[in-house]
Amino acid sequence: MKKLLNAKLIFIFVFLTFITSLVYVSIRIVLAPAVAPYSEIAVRVKGDYVFMLLRCIFGIFAMLFPVFLEHKVNLKIPSAMLIIYAVFL
Repeated sequence: MKKLLNAKLIFIFVFLTFITSLVYVSIRIVLAPAVAPYSEIAVRVKGDYVFMLLRCIFGIFAMLFPVFLEHKVNLKIPSAMLIIYAVFL
């Protein structure tokens, strides 16, 4: 029971991290320049933030995939495997 609670807490933490990153990247897309100025090479442009946004969206779908498997396919995933999966993401 305690392992399942730990797995859920870790999943919630990782999911909230993805959501927070999604909000931050969405704001940065609006504020970022379209093209980097010649004087500053290491400036992130809109394209960089769009790529980060896509990674956040795919990460959220990856977080929901085990839940989908448990409900639709009636597959029981061990809590240790869920913890490893969340830490990997």
